[in-house]
Amino acid sequence: MSKKQVTSGTKAKKTIVNIIIHIFLAILSFIWVLPIFWVVLTSFRGEKGSYVTTFFPKTYTINNYVKLFTDTSILNFPKMFVNTFIIAIFTCIISTIFVLSVSYTMSRMRFNMRKPFMNVAMILGLFPSFMSMIAAIIDGATRWQVFTQITAPLSKPIIVYTILTSFMGPWVDFIFAKVICRADAQYYTVSIGLWKMLEKEYIDSWYTCFAAGAVVVSIPIAILFLLTQKFYVDGMSGAVKG
Repeated sequence: MSKKQVTSGTKAKKTIVNIIIHIFLAILSFIWVLPIFWVVLTSFRGEKGSYVTTFFPKTYTINNYVKLFTDTSILNFPKMFVNTFIIAIFTCIISTIFVLSVSYTMSRMRFNMRKPFMNVAMILGLFPSFMSMIAAIIDGATRWQVFTQITAPLSKPIIVYTILTSFMGPWVDFIFAKVICRADAQYYTVSIGLWKMLEKEYIDSWYTCFAAGAVVVSIPIAILFLLTQKFYVDGMSGAVKG
C-alpha cells in the first residue's frame, strides 16, 4: 500500500469520526434547547391549562405576559420580582465584598491557621500571579493599591464568577426562601410565585403564565452574563505595570 493511499485512508477516517462527533453534538444541542423552546412556546399559548394534545400551540397570545404583570388579585408577580431583584442585588454586593476581603486577607496577612486556609484558597485558584504584588510593593505601593490595582484586575475572572453565582443563588433559590417567607405572600420571591402557579387550585388558569414567568425570570440572568462575560478574557490583561 502506497503512502498516498495510507494518508487518504487516515483523512477519510478522521472525516467520518468528525461527522459522527458533530451529529452527536447536534443531537445533544437539540435535546438541551428543546425544553427552552417549549417553555417559550407555552408562554405564548392561547389555550389554558397544563394538558394539551399538541406540541405547538393552536393559538398564540401575549395575554399571558399581560396577566402575569397586571393580575395581582391572587399572585402578585411584580411584587415577587422586585423582592427577588432586591435580595439578589444586595446578596451579590455583600457576598462579593466579603469574598474579596477574606481572600485578600488570606493571601497577604499572617495569622494562626493561615496555612490550612491558604491551602484551600490555592486549590480553588482564587489569586494567581503573586509575583506582581511583590514587584508593586517594592515600587512603593500601599496594600490598598496592591489590592485595587494588582489583585482585583488579575482576579477579574473569579470576581465575575462570584458576582454571577451570588446573584443567581437568591434569584433561583426556593427552599431557603420558602422557609423564611412561609405563608407571608408579600415577601415571596419569584421561585415561590412560580411554584404557587403550579398548585392544583391555580394550575388551570396560571399554567401559561407560569411559562411566561419562567421566560421573564431568565432575562436578568442572561443580561448579567452578557455584560460580564467579556471580563473572562480581559481578566489576565488588566494589571500591567506602566
